[in-house]
Amino acid sequence: MRGRDYPKAYGFLSPAVRREIPYRDFAVRADDIKRFDVLRLDVYERAKALVRYKVKGKVKLVYKGQLFLALYAGTATVTRHGDRWTVEEVELKPISQKRLGKAFKV
Repeated sequence: MRGRDYPKAYGFLSPAVRREIPYRDFAVRADDIKRFDVLRLDVYERAKALVRYKVKGKVKLVYKGQLFLALYAGTATVTRHGDRWTVEEVELKPISQKRLGKAFKV
C-alpha cells in the first residue's frame, strides 16, 4: 500500500474503529506493509448486518529495516452501517515468515 492509498483504506474502517485509531496512527502502522494479498476468504458466520470471515493472506512488510514475506491467518469481521459495509475487526497471526533481505525506499 502506498501513502496515497491510506485515506481510501482508512475509509473502509468502521466508525468505531476510526474513533479508536486516529488516521495518523493508522498511516504510521500501514507504512511498513508493502503488499497484502488475500489467499483465502471463507464466510463462517452471517447475520443481517454482520459477516465474519476466516482469512489467510500473504504480506510483504518491513521490520527493523528488513523485508519479510509472511503468511497470516485469522478472522475478519465486517458490519453494515446503512448501505455501507466496513471493517469492524481483524485478528491475524503469523503462521510463517521468511526474510527477503534489506528493505529499500523507492
